[in-house]
Amino acid sequence: MSSGTPGTGDDISAMCNKCGGERWHVIIAMVDNAIAKVHCKECDAEHRYRAPKGEHVTKAAPKKRKTTTTRKKKDAEPEIPVVEADLSLPPRAYKATEEFAPGERIEHVKFGQGVCQGPAGAGKMRVLFGTEIKVLASGGGPKRTLERPAPFDHGKSDSSDEKR
Repeated sequence: MSSGTPGTGDDISAMCNKCGGERWHVIIAMVDNAIAKVHCKECDAEHRYRAPKGEHVTKAAPKKRKTTTTRKKKDAEPEIPVVEADLSLPPRAYKATEEFAPGERIEHVKFGQGVCQGPAGAGKMRVLFGTEIKVLASGGGPKRTLERPAPFDHGKSDSSDEKR
């Protein structure tokens, strides 16, 4: 053991959780100059430090908790001007395959009546339902078509390949 206060790597007598008695241990972790974790030399167990019977242990002071304040939303969207509804047109039923112009009224099965605010990327649009803006799919997305590949020709080629 080193002179003065023990440090990491020093030998110390401690109660072993596994062996069930006072044994020699090696200090493997310290917190605020207090022994936190030890390694038993007899059973190779690692555990929290337990002082031998009759020895008083000074525990590390509990950490102060940070006081929480009201958090701001990380993804707070900037204020976007609201597009007013075009009342001259009747509301259209929402279909993901159709395109809507800004100001058109939309009747959605789940969200109710809303007003299209404009595009929100390829194949998406922003719609105002009450006070909340939702992003819905629209028919303006990229067209994806599957093309049938050319049939494979099983016949022999004209070039004479050497067999390996």
